[in-house]
Amino acid sequence: MRRCISLLLMLLLVACGSVAAPTTVPEFNSAALPADASPTIRPVASPTASPTLSPIQAPTPSPTIVASPVANNDAALREIAPPIQTFALKPALAADASLPDLPRYTMQITADPAAGTFSGSQIITYTNTTGASLPDLVLRSYVNFPPDVMGDGGTTAMNVSAASLDGVALVVEREAQRTAFRISLPKPLPNGEQITFRTTFAGTLEPWDDGTWPFLSAYPMLAQWDGAAWRADVTRFPDHVFAQAALYDVAVTLPNPLQIFATGSPITSSSNGKTTTTRFVSGPVREWAASFGRFESINATTNGITVTVYQAVGAGFDLARLRDVTMGALASYERRFGQYPYRELDIHAMIWDSDAGIEYPSFTLILINEQVSSRTDFVVAHEVAHQWWFAVVGNDIYREPWLDEALANYSAIIAAEDALGAAVARDFYASEIRKPYETGRTNGDVPVGLAISDYPSFNAYYRAVYGKGGVFLATLRAELGDDAFFSAMQAYYEANRHRVASRADFQSAMETAANRSLDALFTQWLGQR
Repeated sequence: MRRCISLLLMLLLVACGSVAAPTTVPEFNSAALPADASPTIRPVASPTASPTLSPIQAPTPSPTIVASPVANNDAALREIAPPIQTFALKPALAADASLPDLPRYTMQITADPAAGTFSGSQIITYTNTTGASLPDLVLRSYVNFPPDVMGDGGTTAMNVSAASLDGVALVVEREAQRTAFRISLPKPLPNGEQITFRTTFAGTLEPWDDGTWPFLSAYPMLAQWDGAAWRADVTRFPDHVFAQAALYDVAVTLPNPLQIFATGSPITSSSNGKTTTTRFVSGPVREWAASFGRFESINATTNGITVTVYQAVGAGFDLARLRDVTMGALASYERRFGQYPYRELDIHAMIWDSDAGIEYPSFTLILINEQVSSRTDFVVAHEVAHQWWFAVVGNDIYREPWLDEALANYSAIIAAEDALGAAVARDFYASEIRKPYETGRTNGDVPVGLAISDYPSFNAYYRAVYGKGGVFLATLRAELGDDAFFSAMQAYYEANRHRVASRADFQSAMETAANRSLDALFTQWLGQR
């Protein structure tokens, strides 16, 4: 599995090192909070099952997307104005489904969780925008990564069994510790040309601690081209997926009475009495994930976004609390950064041995140590922030991991300011940002902007990216002032939606808003480019 490591206090270990602190670090200051930033979320309650919990219902289409209900058949689906992925997007952002050159995945997946297996087929449409002529394509199998530094993963697998183009079999070679599958093309694909090819794949599943089966990017996914070659990085750090935004159309068949929720929006559901097939579509997303099992849920809608929080039947978490904090974070980020593009955000609350989270586009796992607590609030705010910093605005998670993790960690402070109040935000800043930063200062004080492979240890990475990175953003905010800082964040988000952004993009947005060079400040905290 991939765990959002910023949220594991157990990793704040102390080792010997020298002190090389940057300039004066700003303390948390709520003086600039807007007048409407008063607390809107009730205090954390003792965990009780909500009386409004209900089993997942068969998906129904939204009347805000199509004029009349869509029946559970393909003929009716064809009545929706193309592309069908607009169904998963807010109407104001429906044009995102027509962005040129996005890869498209059409998949059929059949799972038998009780047997621990799944199989599938996919049609991938890919447009070569690399600037080079490509003799091959590379697909990644992220579930084949070795166990991470926390011991998670390494017990399930997915393999590509075949690939074909126009009915002709293609040669598939396994590479990079079986995490990459290189597909040789019969002739090079010129820049600007499009190709549609097919693959079949199969893999293994295992239940998680709550008895459900999260299906986390367990399919062949196009690798990222970096200007010279296909990237096939392998790491034992928890974050793995580095991918171009793409459009998905996925049909999943499960044995009754298992249920599913997933990235995107469900548009049809049909059953033959033994199995149920549910079809999902998505707007531009970096990966596709789902959970299989027996669930109960609670939901609400804010600004056109349906927030649904799920748990395994009988888990007993305070789902209302999780829903309310999610909605508060969404409202904060939409106001501060820009619109969330998707019509849904699904949360899977799960028992775990620590408080943590795992982010996927329009889908997030929240791992809870015993019961919902104030720390769960921070986890939720951090993971919701990843919808902006990862799902929509991508980054090279191997070479510039701070661009999503530091931003998500500091964004959680902003959400706390807006939804939970200054006192809570101050406490979060002290425990989740200042504490790891101060620990890092006495253990080498490495720069924020290194590649993951350049950090001397996993703990050094954590302290630098999540702690020092958050302090850097607080420093940047204090330097620019709120008006310029949030103007820059909005400009950065809008300019890089569904793209892979870089340090240069972020720095440019900040410098434009500040109307001056910030190179010395960026170098001081992030290190040399």
